[in-house]
Amino acid sequence: MDEFESLYWDLAQVAGWALTREPDAVRTSADRSNENALFEVRAAHLARWGEVNALLWIESGWTVPARVAAVEIIAGGVADEVTMIPSLSDERYAARLRQLQAEGKIRLRQDDTFPINDYLRALFQTGRLTAYHHRTVYAGAHAIPPTGWAFLEIVGGDHERFAVRRIGEHGERGQAIGDVKVPGGQVLAVFPAVGEPRTEAAKQQVQQKKTLPYVVAVALGRLYGAERPTVDREEMRHAVTAEIHRKTTVSMKTLDRAIKLIWPSA
Repeated sequence: MDEFESLYWDLAQVAGWALTREPDAVRTSADRSNENALFEVRAAHLARWGEVNALLWIESGWTVPARVAAVEIIAGGVADEVTMIPSLSDERYAARLRQLQAEGKIRLRQDDTFPINDYLRALFQTGRLTAYHHRTVYAGAHAIPPTGWAFLEIVGGDHERFAVRRIGEHGERGQAIGDVKVPGGQVLAVFPAVGEPRTEAAKQQVQQKKTLPYVVAVALGRLYGAERPTVDREEMRHAVTAEIHRKTTVSMKTLDRAIKLIWPSA
């Protein structure tokens, strides 16, 4: 099965798509045993990475902070040493570095890397994205409510698998909330592919086209469970239309796509 077409994505897949808008990034990130998945995604899509990084700042409405990632010490007109430093919180120190840069003695390298972990958490807090997890190996999936994210954080990155854990808790990955999934349709609606039409009407049309089969698939799961029932497709179509409170009947094309999502082997 194509992982890009999966009903739910894990956090690594969500981050991979958000940072590249490339379907292959979702497929690469699907391997849960690969701790370096995001690094491999970055390496494979380096040209797109910078473009989307700038796009994320615009989409989020967040302001790029004045963060210095490194100081290059210049000798004889050539930067021969790079010193990594933390973000500047002392304004006097920052002013001194700016003075040295103006004198041509150092070069400040700015860090404009988009904080994808923080942004995903903000999206969960506002309800634009919904995360589901299994509380126990026997329990079904439960949605983490937006209010729950006041006590949770997202960890992970280039060389660490993404996970959710309670703020302030550190140590073994076993302490994290595991198996967190996000509806792929929601992710595609929040992070549209680069180059898609940007008018409001066009965006709504694209989002509805992408999201509706996933909504229908979830409704089919609620109505009929994990196994496809021996129910007439027309009856199924009307039942799912009522289940999602849709004014117009779900089309057969949408129903068939949803059936493939929820019951791929049917």
